[in-house]
Amino acid sequence: MRKWTKWTTALAFTVAFAAIVYVMVANLAGEENEPTAGAATMTLNDFATKLPRTVDFAEKPTVLQVFTSWCPYCNEDAPKLVELQEKYKDQVHVIGINLYHRDTEEDLAAYLTKYGITYPVLLDEDGSIHEKLGKTGFPALFIMDAKGEVASSRVGSIDRSDMEAFIQSAPDFQ
Repeated sequence: MRKWTKWTTALAFTVAFAAIVYVMVANLAGEENEPTAGAATMTLNDFATKLPRTVDFAEKPTVLQVFTSWCPYCNEDAPKLVELQEKYKDQVHVIGINLYHRDTEEDLAAYLTKYGITYPVLLDEDGSIHEKLGKTGFPALFIMDAKGEVASSRVGSIDRSDMEAFIQSAPDFQ
């Protein structure tokens, strides 16, 4: 019976370790990630207005950031994205996609106030947009082309200069 317990315990630790490594690699690597599907059209509720908002990908390049208010890496990237959104607001749309089913209204409101976020924040209330974008870790940045397809993506926290270069790599960035 002791052999059975030792093997079961060893197997449980091995599976747990593998899961932790997988999550760390997905969230911290910061490598480009190929989503399984783009988001050809996107209409979600806007946090500020509580009304549906449709993203117009054809107007200009669009950067989507998938985030939660409690994610430490999302908090790390928020001031960088706010600064770059202000700098490039005439060249690209920046839109936050909050995983609202994993957040609270109060925490999200505090997060937006803390970082002075003025770009639209849309609510992925059931995780369906996150799933369409490949269900990556977060924070995740996606550059969407004029057709609403993912042109490139980046998962994990990145430094400001890398984030700026990523934004400048958007198709039709001028």
